[in-house]
Amino acid sequence: MNQHPLSRRTFLRGTGVALGLPLLECTFPHGFAKDTVTKPPLRLGWIYFPNGMVREFWTPKGSGRDFQFNKTNASLESVRKHVTLIQNLAHDKARPNGDGPGAHAREGATYLTGVQAKKTGGKDIYLGESIDQVIAQQVGRHTRLPSLELGVEPNRKEGRCDSGYSCIYMSNISWRSPTQPSGVEISPRRAFDRLFGTPGEEGRRFRERAADRQSVLDFVAEDASSLQKQVGTTDRRKLAEYLESVRAVEKQIAQLKNLPPVDVPAE
Repeated sequence: MNQHPLSRRTFLRGTGVALGLPLLECTFPHGFAKDTVTKPPLRLGWIYFPNGMVREFWTPKGSGRDFQFNKTNASLESVRKHVTLIQNLAHDKARPNGDGPGAHAREGATYLTGVQAKKTGGKDIYLGESIDQVIAQQVGRHTRLPSLELGVEPNRKEGRCDSGYSCIYMSNISWRSPTQPSGVEISPRRAFDRLFGTPGEEGRRFRERAADRQSVLDFVAEDASSLQKQVGTTDRRKLAEYLESVRAVEKQIAQLKNLPPVDVPAE
């Protein structure tokens, strides 16, 4: 039995890397049962897909506890007790309300802000702070990054994209203030480096070595080996599973480099 419990904020460290640990038994305070220990930090994710769905394959059948998943969301069946589906919601501020066409820009901009975007193609954009950033201010201090904004298309910062609306409205659903979008990261590699790399000179060295396809696990190998010797059987197994999951993500990112580029039609 480990006589000196590890801090919940303990990291595996290497050159330019700070790899957070999963919840291990050795982080429990002495005298606490596992089921009474404070839960891990809350995390919240928002996903927006602007092109709609095929309703006949999406909308569940039935209601209440007896609903049935449809073809598109059938994969959620194994976790249905954790899923709540809500229908018939709408944002009034995503409607024209006198602003004419431009539904795509309005809907994306309103999704997390609940505010009607100022219709402009210039720099005088104005919207509102989004709910993800409001929540991040409260719970983000408990995670490595307060928030992480990811996308699949380049973030357009100027020009008109939809019937007189700025392209910024089309490219961002997360807003730090009425005039400052959060921006999005579209590179899986850079997103991974933000999660595991550290800033400054050490971070630069990490990024250079990572460019040579060195695994983040290579950076923390010595620290991980030392930790394995300090923890019990259950924690060793959990740590091994965690490190393997990190490696699996790295392999997926590496495979993306071999995919052909996707042509994005010009506006």
